[in-house]
Amino acid sequence: MGTTVNILLLVEKLRATKKRQGECCLFIDYKSAYNTVNRSRLYRILKDKNILTHDEVNFLQAMHDAVYF
Repeated sequence: MGTTVNILLLVEKLRATKKRQGECCLFIDYKSAYNTVNRSRLYRILKDKNILTHDEVNFLQAMHDAVYF
């Protein structure tokens, strides 16, 4: 599936998950489209909009720092 389809599926999953506590969803697209994302901005938005907790954003950032794009 393309990136757009996966993003839409992720958004649907996140909306459903917000209704139920204790569940988590993580989607990482390591294809060429992903290497154009401004990660600093992504982390800030994830924190500012309370999409992920501070610890979850730090974990995501650590994963990204360990992967060569």
